[in-house]
Amino acid sequence: MIKYAVAAIMVYLLSSTVAYSYSLTKVEIATVVKSNDRVKTKNVLTNEGRPGWFIELSRRAALECNMELRFQFVPWVRGLLLLEQGKIDATFNSNHMEIREKYGVYPRIDGILDEKRASIKYGYYAYTLRNSDDKKLVERADLTNRNVVVERAASIIPELKKRGAKIQENVNYLSMLKMVAYHRADVAVGIDKSFDSLLDNTPALAAIIMKVKTPVQLKVGYVMFSKKFYATHQEQVECFWDRSAENRKTDWFRKLYLSYQ
Repeated sequence: MIKYAVAAIMVYLLSSTVAYSYSLTKVEIATVVKSNDRVKTKNVLTNEGRPGWFIELSRRAALECNMELRFQFVPWVRGLLLLEQGKIDATFNSNHMEIREKYGVYPRIDGILDEKRASIKYGYYAYTLRNSDDKKLVERADLTNRNVVVERAASIIPELKKRGAKIQENVNYLSMLKMVAYHRADVAVGIDKSFDSLLDNTPALAAIIMKVKTPVQLKVGYVMFSKKFYATHQEQVECFWDRSAENRKTDWFRKLYLSYQ
């Protein structure tokens, strides 16, 4: 069974001497993450081949700020818990939620979230059966009174409740799609990049499940650092956010991104 997970970041400071002998990121794997152009899990794990453009971008920004990133792949809910417990230093890609600010820090300017230093923009979309005769769902992503399965602790849940959805939570994207296929849910709602990648590699499901064109909600994700880490390394964290954003504007990144497409 394929389990979708989020890569949490464990940050370790480098001394000025170690920085010059920077080695490839060491990886601790807790669950399997489906590879895509952003993160190629197997390659990160083995340090063979290309790791994904997001990994390369993050490593470059960290090195420029005298940090080394060690990636540990864990389920999203566990990643948030580890961050709250101070057992890891950061996680991506976290949408802003007030409850997460109890233990996490986002990039801001004058107290306002700085979307220019966000790590990703993504969308939550609905996925339902191709032969569905529910026109309101298919055409407008109407979720009122629909049985909706969604990832546990996802930031979209408050929005689904506002829309009157009947919510079931699940930790596994593949299981969510199977619930729709087996008529145990009317619709699955999740991040489209994850669902699309899964359907591309699961023809049997792709044959019967479709993506509703109207997004449920568009989101912005950030590399969120723990308050504990930020308190003692504020300058380096701000540097990481800055360099990540600045590097995205360079020819280096444009070529890097295109090379993964």
